[in-house]
Amino acid sequence: MKTRFWLGLAISLLLILLMFRSLELDAVGRAMAQAEFAYLLPAVLLYFAGVFVRTARWAVLMRPLSTISLRRLFSVMVVGFTANDVLPLRAGEAVRAYLLWKKERLEPGATVATIVVERIFDGLALTGFLIAGGLLISLESWLSQLAWFAAAAFLLAVGVVFGLTIVPAPLLRLANMLLSPLPPRLRDLSLRLLTSFVEGLTVLRRWQDTAAVAVLSVVAWLLEASMYYVLMFSFPFKPQYLAAILGTAVANLGTMVPSSPGYVGTFDLPLSAVLVGTFQIDRSLAASYTLLVHATLILPVVLLGVFFLWKDGLSLSKVTSQEGYRPRVVVEPTDRPEIAPRRTAP
Repeated sequence: MKTRFWLGLAISLLLILLMFRSLELDAVGRAMAQAEFAYLLPAVLLYFAGVFVRTARWAVLMRPLSTISLRRLFSVMVVGFTANDVLPLRAGEAVRAYLLWKKERLEPGATVATIVVERIFDGLALTGFLIAGGLLISLESWLSQLAWFAAAAFLLAVGVVFGLTIVPAPLLRLANMLLSPLPPRLRDLSLRLLTSFVEGLTVLRRWQDTAAVAVLSVVAWLLEASMYYVLMFSFPFKPQYLAAILGTAVANLGTMVPSSPGYVGTFDLPLSAVLVGTFQIDRSLAASYTLLVHATLILPVVLLGVFFLWKDGLSLSKVTSQEGYRPRVVVEPTDRPEIAPRRTAP
């Protein structure tokens, strides 16, 4: 974990240095000072509209496991985004699993499975944006290579996930055999998490739900791209929705690379590069715009996430402490079945 943290920090620092190495910081500061901040409010509203659509998608993924209100799922998702933005190692995914265990007694493995499906459909939607953009304009070679690499990676992930969904029994038998040398406690925990993970993929057995997840994924990213587009009006360059679409795709695919909290560098350099290289936007303006987009994505959701934590009498330090995470190790005797039954939230 420590190695991954320091690697991510080093990558972030390197990419930020590459982004600013030939920039005049005075020019970036002037561009930011002259920006029209009146567009921030509609941009934030578009962003949270996208978060709500993501929440609706998560509710579809959760449907076979538990019926949880959209309001509760929305707060958990916002807290997860907050943790990703301020904590290392994408802690938000674990935080979401922990909060649903704490509030709903939903097995962490099942929650993680739904988050994995989210990430796969996010990747497919963003890759689709890149490929669609390539049909409309000539992409730089690195963008074309990114599109095809991402397409191959996410299609492979789709194959693996659907394989686990359609024929889970051979996997569980193989896992049981491979884990047999482990101590009983660790073996039981591993099998329980794996079994609940497979259970979390149940939604993919219904093509209607799978189609709904795919459509909601595209809608969510189109709303976020619209946020990028609206913020372009804050600066003296021609707003282009295609630039917003491609910028959304490359910036968010970049965040899959290990980085510091808040995706510093892995988000910023790709977005700035596509604006400068593909759409010939001035480097200082592109950097200023990128910083504004990044701040708009982080600050409002972090403030709302902290509010939700405060409302529940929690904090990120409590949630991520060793004591807070201890309930995830669900191997003590319990009267619940191996997979948590379907629940209806009050």
